Amino acid sequence: MLRARFLRDSTGRWMQYIPLDRSNSHAYQVLHVSDVDEIKPFTAPNQDGFDLEHGPLLRAIIFVLSNGDRYLALTVHHMIIDTVSWRILLQDLQQGLSSGEISSRPSDSFARWCRRLKDHAENKWTPESVLPFTVPTPRYDYWAMDESMNLFHTETIQQFTLDTATTSLLMGSCNKRFQTKPLDIFLAAVFHAFGATFTDRALPAIFIYSHGRDEFGAELDVSNTIGWFTSSTPVLIRSSTNLLDNLQNVRSVRAQVPGNGVPYWATRWLTEAGQAAFAHHSPFELSLNYLGQYQQLERDDSVLRYVDVEKPKADGSGALLRRTALVETQAIVIGEELQIKFVYNARMARQQELLVWQARVKEALLEIAGSLGADS
Repeated sequence: MLRARFLRDSTGRWMQYIPLDRSNSHAYQVLHVSDVDEIKPFTAPNQDGFDLEHGPLLRAIIFVLSNGDRYLALTVHHMIIDTVSWRILLQDLQQGLSSGEISSRPSDSFARWCRRLKDHAENKWTPESVLPFTVPTPRYDYWAMDESMNLFHTETIQQFTLDTATTSLLMGSCNKRFQTKPLDIFLAAVFHAFGATFTDRALPAIFIYSHGRDEFGAELDVSNTIGWFTSSTPVLIRSSTNLLDNLQNVRSVRAQVPGNGVPYWATRWLTEAGQAAFAHHSPFELSLNYLGQYQQLERDDSVLRYVDVEKPKADGSGALLRRTALVETQAIVIGEELQIKFVYNARMARQQELLVWQARVKEALLEIAGSLGADS
């Protein structure tokens, strides 16, 4: 998949294939710099130099500092990789560098998974069976926004980090009473804070992302396959002023959606009926992406170590692309600390209220940790 190419036919339809010719599959550079600050310009989230039709779609830069330290910056086009695939890639790279070989077992191909998904969407799933509730049309008007204005170069970022003790509670014992998962807690906090801040409107749907790999169970093993498997599905709850009620509502609604949202996402895009039924679902008003815990590069014996370098804003052609949501909430655990990041449009209305909402999300997470953290 890291050698994938894309071809557009005479009708404008895009197709994906793996070329036999491996040339131009990746770009590779070695740069000598004096310090880490000189690396930052190269870490901007842009994909300039990538070519979907001719390659490359992967870029690797080795930075050699004057003191001998070495840094690796990897950039891969999002068309061919998702978050789980990054973990697979880094694990294989770590293993190859430390032992000289990669021993991870092969799994089924991305192409085979795509064919199976298309077959199920066309012959097994229907719009009525994949989503048990109605999703309201996104309220772009509420934010004085037109979707054509929601571009990457207009985004702004706010974030906060919770300490290791609170993070441990939210990831562990807080989930025991209601049999929840951390994602349920994050959703409940975002919903609860939104309802408390924007009191003049109904709650919007929040679109969440899942890795999309487990829908076919033992039929198909893609556990070590690189590709873009990610699916997205809406979550909508009945608002309550009680935070723990909202948490239980989130858990209940998520349990009603089959296949962790994969059937919905496939039907949404791969069938005419799904396209008609769910056309109003995008672009999203709110989304939430839980990226999990990055621990594989945190071991003392790891050849690779994660370095959180402050990245510049997107530039180049990527800066003019439309964003998928007005407000994207990202949750990730790095170094045993939960980081919540809000990425949103700097030109949308209600900027001050957005800051209040974000602060209330933090308060809600702390409240959940205090209320449920003592459960054993």
